[in-house]
Amino acid sequence: MQNPARPGLRPCRGGFLPEDPVPALASPGRVPKTCLVHAIRPVGRIQAGDGRMSAHASGRTGWTRLNVLLHWAVVLLILAQWIEAEWMETLWDSVTEGEQIGTTGLVLGYTHIVCGTFILAAALVRLLDRFVNGRPPYPASNPSWTMWLSKITHFGLYGIIIVMPALGLAAWWTGNDEFAHWHTRLWDPLLILAGLHILGALAEHFYFRTDSLAKMVPGLSEPRGGGRNDLA
Repeated sequence: MQNPARPGLRPCRGGFLPEDPVPALASPGRVPKTCLVHAIRPVGRIQAGDGRMSAHASGRTGWTRLNVLLHWAVVLLILAQWIEAEWMETLWDSVTEGEQIGTTGLVLGYTHIVCGTFILAAALVRLLDRFVNGRPPYPASNPSWTMWLSKITHFGLYGIIIVMPALGLAAWWTGNDEFAHWHTRLWDPLLILAGLHILGALAEHFYFRTDSLAKMVPGLSEPRGGGRNDLA
């Protein structure tokens, strides 16, 4: 029976079917069995209004190996920088004020500069990797506020691990105390955001029970059972 509202179409389950088969798609004397609504496949990414999408629609289900490797390299280097930061202060004082410095202070001070340069380069490469290869989708089952909190935290972390070493290098090459001052002042915001990032990752794994942490930790199994996603 032809649908009066849509001439040339007759109802089928889930949509409408052409009254006359399309010659290029159907054999002579044979009506296509596929409903139009099912035959048309969406092209590209299907994205929710708040920026979340399914893994199938995003085209990526995990981070690239390069991104994971650089993530953990930066974590280790930041820990090293925090532990031996005082040696950089000693080297700085020896250069700007002519104070004596031993071999250990000299080596560890320059190590601080090298590690900071690598952190800056790694952050830029990770951003490039995300731009080229994309990122896995935010868990669609999570409350929307978790996605925005994650975005804000990541934005802050990337900003600091780019600006902080850049200020340090600028201070070293120019001898500018103002650059050095702001370089050291960024430690507290960095540690606060890093702590928030860690808490968020643990909450994703143990409370919301998503695979977000497993995507970044090689060998970690995905959490079992359903998450607690009733906090939207």
